[in-house]
Amino acid sequence: MTNPLNRELATTPTIVPASFSPAPETYERQVGQELRARQAQLGQGYTLKQVDYLKMQQHRSPYKRDVAWQGVSEEGMAHALKVANTARTLMLQDVPVWAGSLDEDELQNALPDIWNRYVELVSGTTPAPKSTVDLTAGPEVPVKPEEAPEAGEATPVQVIFRPTIPADAPRSEVEAPKQLSLGEILAKIEAGKK
Repeated sequence: MTNPLNRELATTPTIVPASFSPAPETYERQVGQELRARQAQLGQGYTLKQVDYLKMQQHRSPYKRDVAWQGVSEEGMAHALKVANTARTLMLQDVPVWAGSLDEDELQNALPDIWNRYVELVSGTTPAPKSTVDLTAGPEVPVKPEEAPEAGEATPVQVIFRPTIPADAPRSEVEAPKQLSLGEILAKIEAGKK
């Protein structure tokens, strides 16, 4: 029992059950729409800079190119540019995958590594993943053995599904709109003044 002459309040320790407090390793910063838009903007700017750099190298004479691109043929430059454009497209489609909850400074530091991984993924030289983010993860689509493409073979992708129109289909006639003569225009102006 507490001493009645002791004027201090007796405190009991507060115990919070473990189910009410999140574990630190499972807590992740929530990503808002503004942060996601800024991440996409930074990613787009970085990828455009990389593609523009390759275009600039492609249009230079071979002896004026940077050291890394001097020995590359025109076909090799065209292939590198094609790989860069494809990597840019894939990277901008997967912003939530590679951006996670990184803020701007962290993302600026991580963008070169992310870009290199997408270029390696597109060019087919992807090594074993070094980070916890798996860039190849996506919806699992079962591939039949007879439809599986070979390593060097590219599969065409049809982007727009348009209906086929037969050649003998009736065509609508195009008529030019009725043109007013100068006299009709002046008559309307005179009628508007009265």
